[in-house]
Amino acid sequence: MRAIYAFSGDPITYGHIDIIKRSAKLASELVVGIGVNPSKKYLFDLQERLQMAEESLKDIKNVKIVAFEGMLVDYAFENDIQAIIRGVRNTNDFNYEQELYSAGESQKQNIEVLPMFSKPELSHVSSSVVKALQMEQGIIHEYVPLCVKKMLEEKMLGQYIVGVTGTIGTGKSYVSDKLVELGRGNDIPVHNIDLDKIGHQILGTLNEPAYVEIRKSLAAKFGEEILNKDGSVNRKELGAKVFGNKEDMNFLNNLMSTSINTRARREMYGKRGIILINGALLAEAGNLNICNNNVLLISADEDTQIRRLERRQYGEEEINAKIKGQYGTTKKTEVINEIIEKNKYGKLWTLDTTSEKEADIEESFFEIVSGLGYKLPQKLSEKNEVEEILKRLNKTDDTKLAQIIAENIEETYNANKRHYHNLNHILSGLEELKIFEQRLTEEEYLTLQFAYLFHDYIYDTKKKDNEERSADVAKYIAETLGQDEKFIVQTQNLIMSTSHHKPITELEKIIDDVDLSILGKDKNTFKNYDDAIREEYSFVNEEQYMPVRKNVLFGLYNREHIYNTKELREKYELNAKLNLGLKLVEITKECEKTQEYQLA
Repeated sequence: MRAIYAFSGDPITYGHIDIIKRSAKLASELVVGIGVNPSKKYLFDLQERLQMAEESLKDIKNVKIVAFEGMLVDYAFENDIQAIIRGVRNTNDFNYEQELYSAGESQKQNIEVLPMFSKPELSHVSSSVVKALQMEQGIIHEYVPLCVKKMLEEKMLGQYIVGVTGTIGTGKSYVSDKLVELGRGNDIPVHNIDLDKIGHQILGTLNEPAYVEIRKSLAAKFGEEILNKDGSVNRKELGAKVFGNKEDMNFLNNLMSTSINTRARREMYGKRGIILINGALLAEAGNLNICNNNVLLISADEDTQIRRLERRQYGEEEINAKIKGQYGTTKKTEVINEIIEKNKYGKLWTLDTTSEKEADIEESFFEIVSGLGYKLPQKLSEKNEVEEILKRLNKTDDTKLAQIIAENIEETYNANKRHYHNLNHILSGLEELKIFEQRLTEEEYLTLQFAYLFHDYIYDTKKKDNEERSADVAKYIAETLGQDEKFIVQTQNLIMSTSHHKPITELEKIIDDVDLSILGKDKNTFKNYDDAIREEYSFVNEEQYMPVRKNVLFGLYNREHIYNTKELREKYELNAKLNLGLKLVEITKECEKTQEYQLA
């Protein structure tokens, strides 16, 4: 029997996976269908949903994953599928599935519907619950596979998490600080969440009741002598009692684990970019799920460890106890690899700091950035097309002027809150302009390039005079480059025309078309653009944003032609109409739902 299990997969959860595994035992082939519903707003696009399902189900041999549109019974009938599997978590699901069954029967296609009840321990797991937990930095590794958890963190919170671990004296803190520094130098936000420091704070004077109770429990276990006069724990006294004693060490780690993880998640809240979870005992505590098994393991030879600990004023006996109280590098490597193999997900990077070379840290930094899939900020190429444009326009004797202005442009457009109106938007537009080069004079082409460089230089989503202020900046830069009044006026007019009122001159038509070329790109690129615009207006609530966005897109869609020039009309017009039309349908339905809710 061939069967199909259909769901949105936005995202796939362990509840779905359990139903799929059990259903696969009943069928010769189980088709897992990822539904495509144009009226539904998904967090992940279709390709991402397919990717998560394929990664999560790769070990089930008789499963085939497909995307489908339309009625499920129609798809099953046309593809010779005899049964539809439906997951049922509770009575509400059961009643709903009964209605669907009756509707399916009315189509008279002789397709059986088989309900598959969720296991009790998974009945509370749903995609919506997972997304709600993730939005608040909750714990979700028991709800979804780590590959899904990682994608949720990236999509919803903009977080790329990596663990940093190693035995004492290997340089975890130093390396973590250097990674933060390297991030700053490369326009990549990097945050160091130091679990050891969090532990020190909990043992110190944090006054939340949970942490006061931990200090009382430690005093009850190891004696009042471990407490300072202010009620904080004397870490040296505590260390002398637990290091070298496996049972006491386990007691301490188990007592502290939940509190440290809670505090760490609170520190992660609201942070975007690369998050370092820096802790000596990540492997020992089985705590790698927090970083999705993506770990940088730092090591050093024993002589180097001892020398570094001696510099911290530790005695020989204390040093030996501390080193023996943790897994060594070999054991940590073994444990991390075992966890990665068990979960079939994760990556281990290694860094030996014995030689203390900063170049080794920098190499690890870029390996981690690449391995995590973090998208690097757009950089100007070595040839630097922007600088070349400015050099051709420079009529002064200052040979470094073009380079200085180019660096300023790069810094401005790579600012944090520019999710779409960034350097990538500028460089993409310069590439589109090349279509017109052959039919323009050199002066016209340079004028267009210069205007496009500065048309979004000022971009404040809370202001309405961005074009005017950008034109003023362009005027100042053009004057600095020694350009004449004619060039300056023409440049300012071109920048003002990008506010998308009806362009008049041929050059205005070209810059208007290039600025709107994103509308005609493939559907995934258009979706990324639309999501990025929403991100730039994240301070506006959905009820206010949607009607305004609808009016903007409708104004573009309702033009007789979206593009003014023959070149871009032929290249993008049809696709732009399709992208805008589908988006307008989606927004209209969202607006209607909001209105119904308000009326209710």
